[in-house]
Amino acid sequence: SIGASAELGINLQEDADYRELINYVGFFGDYISNSDPDSENTGYLFGAKFGDKKIKAKGMWQAKVLYRELEKDAWVDFLSDSDFLGGDTNAKGYELIFEYGVAKNVVLGLDYYSTETLKVPAGGSKEEQSVLQLDCVLSF
Repeated sequence: SIGASAELGINLQEDADYRELINYVGFFGDYISNSDPDSENTGYLFGAKFGDKKIKAKGMWQAKVLYRELEKDAWVDFLSDSDFLGGDTNAKGYELIFEYGVAKNVVLGLDYYSTETLKVPAGGSKEEQSVLQLDCVLSF
């Protein structure tokens, strides 16, 4: 198997007018290829994020948008994102995330998934799913 991840981020200039609102812009991606099966063995994800690089205090925020496709045999089923089409492989879709620091080490997040079956199996049907989550993360 081959896997690669990359992120290119830019900390914006401190003297820029927009610096009060957006401190960081980043682009990221992942790629996986499972060499064991002959087909339906790749997956990828790409996206962008902006706001603060990390949320450490009250008032800091970050927004992300990403798209991914994960073929049926690209990844071990029990290790895939359980919120993305119920954790299934053979899935594609978008994810939108907004996180906001409400206090030091306390982050509220809103996470939206729009997913569907990548390839409909013979005799099967296309599955579609939309999920909206509210998360609260406490760091110690």
